[in-house]
Amino acid sequence: MKKVFFFVLLVISFSAKAQNTDYIVSMNGIGPLKLGMTKAALEKVLGKKITLKNLLDKENGYADTIKTKYKSIDVILYIGRQYIDENTEEIVLQSIRSSSPLCKTKSGIAIGDDKMKIINVHENDMLYIWPDFEDDTYTKRSKTKSIINVSTDNNENTIIFYLVNKKVVSFEVTYYEGE
Repeated sequence: MKKVFFFVLLVISFSAKAQNTDYIVSMNGIGPLKLGMTKAALEKVLGKKITLKNLLDKENGYADTIKTKYKSIDVILYIGRQYIDENTEEIVLQSIRSSSPLCKTKSGIAIGDDKMKIINVHENDMLYIWPDFEDDTYTKRSKTKSIINVSTDNNENTIIFYLVNKKVVSFEVTYYEGE
């Protein structure tokens, strides 16, 4: 009986660990949703078709924002055109955002964690911290909302932590456009 109980406990542990990687926030994306994925690959992971509006207009369309679900989390996907070579472009995932409590970084930062945990965990990385704005004209700085952008030397991407009252409320993984 002890052997059966141990085996069941072992199987549950492995399956829980496998499920947890579906929502890991890394410099490359969230779970299997990776930056640079083509539209076709993204549709395969999501298990559904993505309807584009802006990108279908070749003259003026630059990007589309899609709110959808991946498994049991809500995500916002930012999809745009990216050049493969001089003459060829592809529609790819350029950024992904989620505020699901199921998401957390490899280093354990999750929704609800505080600003100092991010700073302590990423003390050897590039950190940019600034207040968010309360208005669409970017003239009134918020006293409660802020943003922390974390980048590393060995990656072209960044994780953006959105905070309210110094607590993480959402993650975004995107291409690094600094310096």
